[in-house]
Amino acid sequence: MDKNTLLGHPQPALRKRVTLKDVAKSAGVASNTVSVILNRKAYSWASPETSARVFKAAYDLGYVPNYLATSLKTARAQSIGLVIPDMANIFNMQLAQVLLSRFKGISHHVIVEVSGDSLENEVECVKSLAYRCVDGVIGVFINGNQITPQALGPYASVPLVGIVCPDCSNSGMNRVMVDFEAAILEGFERMAARGVQKYTYFSTLNPGELDSGRSRLFHDILTRNPAVEVQQIHTNGQMDDIYRMVKTQRWDLSKRHGIIALNDMTAIPLVRALQECGHKIGETTFVMSFDDIFINAYLPIALSSVAQPYEQIAQAAFELLQRRMANPNQPPENITLKAKFVSRETL
Repeated sequence: MDKNTLLGHPQPALRKRVTLKDVAKSAGVASNTVSVILNRKAYSWASPETSARVFKAAYDLGYVPNYLATSLKTARAQSIGLVIPDMANIFNMQLAQVLLSRFKGISHHVIVEVSGDSLENEVECVKSLAYRCVDGVIGVFINGNQITPQALGPYASVPLVGIVCPDCSNSGMNRVMVDFEAAILEGFERMAARGVQKYTYFSTLNPGELDSGRSRLFHDILTRNPAVEVQQIHTNGQMDDIYRMVKTQRWDLSKRHGIIALNDMTAIPLVRALQECGHKIGETTFVMSFDDIFINAYLPIALSSVAQPYEQIAQAAFELLQRRMANPNQPPENITLKAKFVSRETL
């Protein structure tokens, strides 16, 4: 059979792969100049005109980088692993978007694994990414305490940065943490000033979790005042179930209520259900939540929230992982950032 036919049908001739040398020849520069420009290296000496000429030559020739060859040459995969709890939470997407942009700037691909808010899955996600020989992993973990060398086994050597709550006691991990306490206190003080008599906080218990760090923090702060009435309601984190759960509660509308939601995605259906139950949001019932996703300001009743500085979190994790990749034997680092309370119509 003719090599240019398959099952009797003519086949197009295989196109020769365009190389760096081909681009260099077309642009009239050296191959290493092409490599520096196309890989957007920070130390590029090329002028803007030369860079434009190289990019045009690469585009015209149809040049596609051979990342496998680069990985074999540099012993690096040019890829980073990112573990996030879920893809439905807008905060996770905001964080991921910044990280994708940062790693694209240093010519690294990002492989995303979703843990499904499960402690067990978090470990498996890190192991899965390490198995694919990524250069490092950033994980948004429930608490991070379970990500240990013993749990990771042969994959424990992968450079790893955890974005975790301040109560994470895993001292062997490089950690980026957010201190919520001052921001939470400001929200609670605002509720107290408005005469709140009963506090209800809606939390989520993830698979494998006995309690969540935020829930413990809520409880610790609220119970400092024994005169206030405190109720905790566990949810599964699903918006439709949260809506139904709020609707089935027996609310004493003669009292002033302070409602605390685990995150903004929990608060959105919660506020809708509270309104339908007769609560006057921002007048006799006050709501605060966490993360401060971008849509909070545009909701029918703008949502007050404890804002996590997601751009600073992403930048800190990015820089920390780079240091870890360059010096894998250096002692673990901890970076703590501050949350702030953002007041809107619900409080």
